[in-house]
Amino acid sequence: MSLLNELLVKINDAEFVLEPFPHLHIQNFLPAAVFQQIACDPAILLNPVSSLDDLHLELIDKCWKIQRHPGCALSFHEYSQLRRQKLKDTSSQLCGDKSQKALCEGAGLAYRLSSESRSLAQQLVEIFNSSLMRSCLLEKFNIDEPCAFDTGIQKYLDCYEISPHPDVREKALTFMLNLNTSEFSSEANYHTHFMRFIPQYEYIYSFWEQCPEYQRCWVPWEWCQTIFRQTNNNTISIFRPSSFTLHGVKADYDDFVSQRTQLYGNIWFKEKKHVFDSTFMDIDLHAENNLSIHETSQENVHSDSFSFSKLSLSRLLKSGLRRFDIQ
Repeated sequence: MSLLNELLVKINDAEFVLEPFPHLHIQNFLPAAVFQQIACDPAILLNPVSSLDDLHLELIDKCWKIQRHPGCALSFHEYSQLRRQKLKDTSSQLCGDKSQKALCEGAGLAYRLSSESRSLAQQLVEIFNSSLMRSCLLEKFNIDEPCAFDTGIQKYLDCYEISPHPDVREKALTFMLNLNTSEFSSEANYHTHFMRFIPQYEYIYSFWEQCPEYQRCWVPWEWCQTIFRQTNNNTISIFRPSSFTLHGVKADYDDFVSQRTQLYGNIWFKEKKHVFDSTFMDIDLHAENNLSIHETSQENVHSDSFSFSKLSLSRLLKSGLRRFDIQ
């Protein structure tokens, strides 16, 4: 059986995990021998370095290119400045909108393995870009709308952070396969958190469900609780973004020895969705109790297009929306 067919069978046979939201979580996704080949590939297993400049040069030499990505700085120069000066104010250097910048305490840097690389890892990208794999994923998640695919092998350096979020409404599918090279990677502090709102913020599920004209936004870590983290190597998680698919990452680790590495993919709806922006401050009905969050924001991060006052939003939630079961 070919590698493609073996992976198709695993996806088709996998049962959905319901906590904290419906998703696939497949351990030992790649055959052990294939995973070891990828983990030991010189393009993936980089030489240990003693400086950030050396790490950047090593990545460039192995056909990695800086990838614009949420939670990351916009350039190596800006990222290196942040690291050297240990700056907490990352707002001007961070990729993202003003509310996302206000929530993040750090900024990482993402690299994507170039298609010029002929490594086995890049061949894995070609498998996920194949028509058979695309059809398998769309059918598994009952997606019948036209979609565009974006898949790559990525490394994320220290301080990479994406605050809890469910993904935007334009996204049809998200998948992440851990391809870390360290035998101790499961203990590292850089894994994806799968989360749900704490009880006092569960009303946001209802707002996102009943008001699809508003974009789903990033929220503070304090509003959520982690149910589990995707720590095991050679494990893939796949989910269809919804109002309930909260997840986040906050990396704090030594990237001079090894780096957080994933096959990362998004499937996007081709039809443009017309939605209004909203931010965590727009939907915070407990704002008077969260002064520390709002006072540390360097600028007003309310959205100009958000039409609900806090009072009208509260009344709407109390009178017109039911409490949603996460399942």
